[in-house]
Amino acid sequence: LAVIDAAILFALLFCRRVWGNGRALLLLLLCLLFTPYILYAPIFYTDSMSMLFVTLPLYLLSLYKGQEKPWARLGLGAATGVLLAFGTKVKGSVTVLLVALVLYALFNLSWKRLLGLLLAVLIPFGAFTVFFDWQVRSRGIIDPASAYQHQFPTEYWLYMGLQGDGGFSKDDFDYMYGLEDVDQRREAARAGIAQRLREYGLAGVAEHLTKKATYTFGDGTCFIWVQLRRQPLYEGRIGRLSQEAQPFYRAQDAYQALLLVCILLALVKGLLSAEGLDWAALLAVSLFGLALFLMMWETRSRYLLNFTPVMLLLMGDGLSWAAGFLDRRG
Repeated sequence: LAVIDAAILFALLFCRRVWGNGRALLLLLLCLLFTPYILYAPIFYTDSMSMLFVTLPLYLLSLYKGQEKPWARLGLGAATGVLLAFGTKVKGSVTVLLVALVLYALFNLSWKRLLGLLLAVLIPFGAFTVFFDWQVRSRGIIDPASAYQHQFPTEYWLYMGLQGDGGFSKDDFDYMYGLEDVDQRREAARAGIAQRLREYGLAGVAEHLTKKATYTFGDGTCFIWVQLRRQPLYEGRIGRLSQEAQPFYRAQDAYQALLLVCILLALVKGLLSAEGLDWAALLAVSLFGLALFLMMWETRSRYLLNFTPVMLLLMGDGLSWAAGFLDRRG
């Protein structure tokens, strides 16, 4: 709960700095209406833990853009890079925010500011990643022989993402786990990917991705209806909602539909704007990158949770633009 609250706090600070107090107040209301933030409070997992590593870097970047002192910019950039690197270790999807940042900087900053930002962020990002991996190896936290025997390769998640609705498949897991080592799993996954793509064909892949997108973005509960059914360490009021929360689920699905419509409005506003790329463009590129990642990877709606502050920020942008548009039309 503390991590979720902290993530929301930095999203609000980012919103206030970029768009003002009115938009921050709107975002607070949208967050209060987003029931997964309450229902995920008793669940300790990477989906919610990594939220902070999305909103805090965004806030630091907003400070960076308005900062004129070189050493202050260097510190903010380095902190952003380290936070993104650590967040990537917690949840790999945080990487898309780094990619979105680079693309945003390319089109929105002077070459001096661009070079300074990239060096300030990317060098600490790479240094922390190398240091973290070295510490894991040198301290013997993971035994190399055991890792070679039990590790699942990246191709496995792409292979699983090509079946059914793209969610977790116990059959795929059992098949891969039954193989001897990571090399065999990699070879089997690559062969399986090729076979499934051949079986789908171009039209089949398009149909599969449509089903996958619906499965991922159509569930407004962020998969909480499954998470709350798992055996809790401590029984609490929120945990007992697993059998009683159907009204919450239906209301949140309706809220999700509104959220997606407002995000679409924000995208339309961005395309029609003559002011160039703004902060909403960075958020939109981040969300597009996440969607692209999940369309290739094994997916489920809870994988959206760490980027829901980004989605709600875009929702606020879309609502504000729609309200302004209707007001201008009289």
